[in-house]
Amino acid sequence: MTFRSAHELGRPGNFRNPPWDQRIARWLVRPLAQSSVRPNHLTTLSLTLGIGAGALFAQGENVAENLAAGLFMAAVFTDHTDGELTPS
Repeated sequence: MTFRSAHELGRPGNFRNPPWDQRIARWLVRPLAQSSVRPNHLTTLSLTLGIGAGALFAQGENVAENLAAGLFMAAVFTDHTDGELTPS
C-alpha cells in the first residue's frame, strides 16, 4: 500500500490545482472583490444559514429536514467563500 501526501492528492497547499469547490467559490466572489462586501459579511450570512438549518432540523419533519440539509450545505459553501474574498 502506497501513501501519498496531501500535496500529491491536490489537497490544501497545492495552489496549482485547487479543489473544485474552491474554484467555484473564487469564481462566485470575484465580482464582490470591488464592492463593499467584506469577508465578515459572508461569514455572517453563513452563520445565519447554519442557524436556519438547525431550526429546520429541530422541527423533525421530513420536508423540513430535507430543506435543512440543503440549507446546511449552502452554509458550508458560503463559509468557504469568505476565504476567497480575503485580500491577498
